[in-house]
Amino acid sequence: MIEERKFTIQGINNLNQKSILPLGLHTATYVINTILIHALENVPEELEIVLFDKEASVYHKILKIMLVLL
Repeated sequence: MIEERKFTIQGINNLNQKSILPLGLHTATYVINTILIHALENVPEELEIVLFDKEASVYHKILKIMLVLL
């Protein structure tokens, strides 16, 4: 949510293991940020979905969990 409004990342036609969807998250103060995949449509179960933390150079699996970033 941004200022109490929900936002959605729209789909793409061809999603595969090499697909990259950029997501930027910038905050002015130290806060807890939560990233959650609420629903997926037409995505193979074997497709691994991860979030790359550019600051820490770490990948986080986020398909079946809620990711909390500090």
